[in-house]
Amino acid sequence: MSENLRKVHDAGVAVWLDGLDRDLVRSGRLAELVRDRYVVGVATDAATWRQSIVGNAAYDEQLRSLAEQGVTAEEAVRAIIVEDVRAAADVLRPVHDATDGADGWVSLQINPRLANRSDPTVAEAKELVRLIDRPNIVLRIPSNEAGYYAISSVVGAGISVDATHLVSHRRWRLMIDAILAGLEEAKTNGHDLRKINSVASFFLGRVDLLSDDRLKALGTPEALALVGKGALANAQLALQDYDKLFGRAESGQEAAEEWAGLAAAGARPTRLLWTSTTVTNPELADTAYVDGLVASDVITAMSQATLDAVADHSGSDGSDVVRPNFAKALEILSGLRIIGHRLIVQTLEEEILEEARASWKDLVDRTAAELEKLRANR
Repeated sequence: MSENLRKVHDAGVAVWLDGLDRDLVRSGRLAELVRDRYVVGVATDAATWRQSIVGNAAYDEQLRSLAEQGVTAEEAVRAIIVEDVRAAADVLRPVHDATDGADGWVSLQINPRLANRSDPTVAEAKELVRLIDRPNIVLRIPSNEAGYYAISSVVGAGISVDATHLVSHRRWRLMIDAILAGLEEAKTNGHDLRKINSVASFFLGRVDLLSDDRLKALGTPEALALVGKGALANAQLALQDYDKLFGRAESGQEAAEEWAGLAAAGARPTRLLWTSTTVTNPELADTAYVDGLVASDVITAMSQATLDAVADHSGSDGSDVVRPNFAKALEILSGLRIIGHRLIVQTLEEEILEEARASWKDLVDRTAAELEKLRANR
């Protein structure tokens, strides 16, 4: 057991692993992380699978079977992902059951090439739920304009959702409105709100990557003093919005009226999920995005490397370092106006979605090539 990860866990942070492949489950490593590293969830995306499927013996048998069936590359990718996610969900099921559904989730990215088409996204969400047939999965849907309708409709159908690609606490609030509308619809449709989980994935490293380049180019003392601070401040203010909406018993803050009725019906708050927590700036500690966002009622997704770094030398003592610093976070974001921070956020939203699409296309292309090779060698 890691003492550092225990402190983070005890502070109220749900630790998720960022990344999944078949070897992780079959080798027993995921079960070990659950047992020894306080991991209570997994986040997945196409980037992991595109690196692991081709040339990995763990997928050979299924790929040969899929090639013989004559399926398309898209169908093959879906079949592979469904099997991996189902297996991971089974590993995490005891956590899910023990926490009454609070933890033990696997987040699965829906094909991001559907992102600007709401109805196909909703249809794919329903099909994935049917195929995986596990109660502890959440489906990742991009938080662009089309995502508002898709997220609301998916939740309204009683399906758990991960509103992803968030880089702005303002956009987060719009997605929460979509989730709340979906929960109202789910209640009307007779779904048990206690079984619907929702998270909002807030990206970190990418915010600093773009902001810091502009701050350094500006070069003034005021600009340089903000380097490496924008992502944390942005995320911290999202948690402030979370507290205002869902209430906070410790501070005596009451929930907003729009949430109170849903909470009384059993709905769960939409937790913030910190992602893109790998630090690329050599001037920052490699645990900066984890240590700087320790607070109760949040989720932190970490790559294996970041998880290891936190286990080894996290600087967190388990104290909440977010809520005491809301005023400072607002001051930092106000300072970032000198580089057009709002425009940077809009640019990042588009870039992150395009990268997700590119990763998915690459995954499908690699799988198509492998299927073609297997068919040719029969």
